[in-house]
Amino acid sequence: MVRILDRRYPGWDQTEESAQHFEQIALETLLTAPYQLVSTKYYGVAEQPNYPILPTPLRVGASASWRGRGVTVALIDSGFYPHYDLTRPHNRIVKFVDVTDEALSEADFYRRQPRALSWHGTMTACVLGGNGYQSYGFYRGIASEVHFVLIKVMTRKYGLTLDHLVKALQWVRDHHREYNIRILNISVGGERQSPNISYRASRTAELAEQLVDQGLVVVSAIGNNTASTLFPPGTSPSVLAVGGYHDQNSIDPEDRTMYHSSYGWTVDGLPKPEVVTLGNWVAAPFVPRTPQAREAAQITKLLNTSDYELELRFEKNLKYINLPKEYLKAPTSIKRQALRQRMYHPTLKVIHPNYFHAEGTSVSAPIVCGVIAQILEMDTTLQPYEIREILIKTADAMDRSIPQLRQGFGMINPQRALQEVERRKSGKRPTSPHVQAPQRKITFYLRAPQAHSVAVAGDFNGWNHHRDMMKKQKKTGIWQLDYPILPDNIYHYKFVIDGKTWTHDPENHSRDVDPYNGFISRLHVSSLLNTKFLPKSCTKK
Repeated sequence: MVRILDRRYPGWDQTEESAQHFEQIALETLLTAPYQLVSTKYYGVAEQPNYPILPTPLRVGASASWRGRGVTVALIDSGFYPHYDLTRPHNRIVKFVDVTDEALSEADFYRRQPRALSWHGTMTACVLGGNGYQSYGFYRGIASEVHFVLIKVMTRKYGLTLDHLVKALQWVRDHHREYNIRILNISVGGERQSPNISYRASRTAELAEQLVDQGLVVVSAIGNNTASTLFPPGTSPSVLAVGGYHDQNSIDPEDRTMYHSSYGWTVDGLPKPEVVTLGNWVAAPFVPRTPQAREAAQITKLLNTSDYELELRFEKNLKYINLPKEYLKAPTSIKRQALRQRMYHPTLKVIHPNYFHAEGTSVSAPIVCGVIAQILEMDTTLQPYEIREILIKTADAMDRSIPQLRQGFGMINPQRALQEVERRKSGKRPTSPHVQAPQRKITFYLRAPQAHSVAVAGDFNGWNHHRDMMKKQKKTGIWQLDYPILPDNIYHYKFVIDGKTWTHDPENHSRDVDPYNGFISRLHVSSLLNTKFLPKSCTKK
């Protein structure tokens, strides 16, 4: 393994500090090695047929050590199935609720046959916290040891109704303490009956506000159409709305481009989404015993046989595969080609006998929820607004060619978010800049013991380097400035040392290239998860 890495990545860092990066390089090396190191049961996509889909935690840089232990997440979605990735070797579903049918019992949920609406909710749950049981742990979710409360809100006849969505939110409000729910994921369409209304007039946004006031982090998918309207409850300032990016199935940040997720200003003048994460080619399991699951299993089985066995089994298995009977007389090579084409069809998208690749902000939102579960495992005392600040503060800006409104405050950085949590938990001061919305201030820090003066200059003060002077702590050599809270936005700033040396904030990893001198630091300000702290000036006007 080390020899392979030496050949492919000369000079790679072997220190303990680079363990996470080593894990990423090692797995990618295994998957792309010129010899058979990975089972042929793992497949790519049509654009990358010979390159298996990488696991989601690897692609977003999530920690392998934190798995959401002791954290319960509620999901409001179309429907669910007790998939093996959630129930084996231990059942982590603590409650199933069907607000469309109060007569349905818990036993019915585990006995019934899979329904057509079950796939979407099962997908989001497994992306968030599946343990990859049917792939030997390879395609696990972000927080693979969380517990679940699953709430079904859709029917085949009526689809998603406002009453069912409201009923689901009310159930969470009334029972979250009973089940110790700390996170709520909403990956269904939202209050589509009420577009272009203020969150203050929305029934679902009002309930979302109440849930956040009671200590839950509420996360919502923003939508998958750049031209679409934004809907409650995702338009609420209390809800963390999530957009998506496309990483080309790579761990290289340079390969990331925007997914066609929704974005824009809400009626109340709030920019949405707040953050973005992976939204394309995300591994998710088929619902067992469905036509798609049977077809995927048969196709991959045939592709992994010899030509002789393929010819022997093809006619018998064709009834499970959506191919014309004309292929019975086709040469073996044509049969294989047809099977591969069918495997990549948009209705299947097979990447493993039991998994397909999904896309959309419906999978982006649970990825963020999985990271939040890791954060809460590390520190259960954190409040929703603190988690929101940590995610936004540690986010990475995408390419400057992408409008800030479209990418929000940037791509979530799970490792950096956990580092910030650890720093605060250990009693150390937060990294600079520290947005404290309840105290309505932003604190900047800079360690410069030899400096005689330090000022903060940015677009929020007209780049005036004589106006906002920092104060020095003589014992530590750290300069500090408490600045009044700013409206929701992304700002740029620099430190000015001794009135002449302009430098970026070394503690702030969110930065852009400065054409004049190195880097320019980005300041992310997002409204609190409690609207009573929302700055009145937080509008687009």
